[in-house]
Amino acid sequence: MALFDPSKFARQLCDRWEHIPMLKGHLRPVPDQLAKILESAYLASMEHEEGRTLKFGLILRASTEADEPGYGIARFKERRPLSSSEICRLAPATDFPSTFIAVESTDGVPFIWGTVDMGSEWSLFQTAERTSGMGLPSHLVITVSAPGTINLKFSETLLYSIERGQPAQQSCNVLKFGPVQEFFRPVMRHLLTEAFPDNHNLVSDNHFFISYGGEYLRFLARTLQYAERQGHGGTIIILRDGDNIHINDHLSITYPVSSCDQWDDLIRYLKLIFEEIESRKLIDGKPQVEQVLLDHWNIASREREKLNQQLIDRSRFLARLTQVDGALVMTDRLGVLGFGAVIKDLTETHPTFRYCQNELCQTFEERKRQAYGTRHRSAIELCERMDCIAFVLSQDGGVKALKREGDQVLLWPSVLLGPSAWFVTAEDIIPQLRERYLNRPV
Repeated sequence: MALFDPSKFARQLCDRWEHIPMLKGHLRPVPDQLAKILESAYLASMEHEEGRTLKFGLILRASTEADEPGYGIARFKERRPLSSSEICRLAPATDFPSTFIAVESTDGVPFIWGTVDMGSEWSLFQTAERTSGMGLPSHLVITVSAPGTINLKFSETLLYSIERGQPAQQSCNVLKFGPVQEFFRPVMRHLLTEAFPDNHNLVSDNHFFISYGGEYLRFLARTLQYAERQGHGGTIIILRDGDNIHINDHLSITYPVSSCDQWDDLIRYLKLIFEEIESRKLIDGKPQVEQVLLDHWNIASREREKLNQQLIDRSRFLARLTQVDGALVMTDRLGVLGFGAVIKDLTETHPTFRYCQNELCQTFEERKRQAYGTRHRSAIELCERMDCIAFVLSQDGGVKALKREGDQVLLWPSVLLGPSAWFVTAEDIIPQLRERYLNRPV
């Protein structure tokens, strides 16, 4: 792991502070103080608790600020000096990522003054278990999810990433934009067509497609997050439905599966969302509402919540299958073909692949396959042979995506799995914002 220089990263972030629109008007951190906090977080990230990697978050917030409604704030009677050992002691007592260690600086010295709990709504929204939730407050947040891996955020916006002690590429929203999204777009349209066969005008509406089709991406993002949190590493391969007739030519599946399908449940879930919203329209704003309308809305709401939990359980189940050595193999209709799969013949025809630096892979590096392990080289080889998507899970955290375009295999080193990967955002519906997002500096 390369030598970590906290002063350099602190200066770089502080220099950029005034040039980031959403940060204007917010107090810029002092570089030396931020460097001390980053150093403590980095050293703590290298420690372990009973063999497990420590995961924690720090929030830079003055203890004298008014408490935000909805958050649980515990102030210590006496402040504690910020150090890696103090973080290590407190981290197991916090429920990352919903509870943060609160830090402030006095006379240039950082202290820990308590903890701030964001509540379960926020964490459930982040893991795609809910479609709404309270956001982070407007403060600088530092999160550690793996040794030497640090993310600096202001509220929900990622400002800077450090991986293994060095600047890391920001996560790419490949589920929403670029070749990976294009792979899933046809099956998302099939999903909506089957869910709403009599509403062709709705299905062809872009906002409706993004909103309701986003439930497909939510299921996928949630499954990938659960699999990543297992900490085992692994691979998930997604083929186009119907292409599995050739799979035995390329893969040896240790545990073939004859039936495990989430498609019909997802269709029913979309119908219930639509039914609940339409029922609500008949109720809102009316001084008197017939009981039958209230009953209809309540039934749809309860059934939707019940099915949502069932789909969450399916995501957890699929994530557990990735702990078996070998790949989990699915179709784009979310049917499981088997797990424990290995490629039959690792014969490399091209020595390099493209290491993408943005969603569209407009900028990339040519990298040699031999520099990577068997798991990555197998995924590259399979993508070269078949029209598929491969997601590679790292033991230290993080998800990579691979897909073939033409005669080249593209690899995105960090896949964004947060709410903006499936939730309707401004970039989805405003062309100017989408173009600015896709052409942001690397």
